[in-house]
Amino acid sequence: MTNEIVHSADTGMAWGVKSSFRRYLSAMPGSQTEVQPGSGVTAAGDIFFTLADVTSFDLGSRSGSIRFRGGVKFTGHSGLLQVSIMHPSITIDASSSVLVVEAPSGHGSLELAALDMGHHVIDGDVLMWPDVRTSLSEAACFLFNDVYPPGEPLDPITVRVPAAPPTASAVS
Repeated sequence: MTNEIVHSADTGMAWGVKSSFRRYLSAMPGSQTEVQPGSGVTAAGDIFFTLADVTSFDLGSRSGSIRFRGGVKFTGHSGLLQVSIMHPSITIDASSSVLVVEAPSGHGSLELAALDMGHHVIDGDVLMWPDVRTSLSEAACFLFNDVYPPGEPLDPITVRVPAAPPTASAVS
């Protein structure tokens, strides 16, 4: 990875995807990890997706959708292995939480993982869910060439959003 390192704890989502998968790729000659515009890499090596939109998220009920910018593209085996995670969003409701990404075709969306949002904390003017547990959804197993079964644990996610609703000038 030759991308800019994100040093500050800004609003957005940090995720390592699956550390064993990343280790496998890093040991493979010619493999690449391309971080797309709108994303960066944390000092810990996680992919950082910048916050795109929280207008569909209700702070009072802690439910709705949170959208992020950017993506990451993993390639290996001379291009035969390709995993793209683009424009993620998180949908939270009373009964479940899911991580959704742009479908590989670029048309529509795909539920990538179930999330256990657990507890949240207020960190200054930021609402944060640290170390959110993730598990691969059945619909997304094909992204990893069916190597991982449904329910396979993925790396935890940390989500940071503003703790106050955006002002009218910040939304436009």
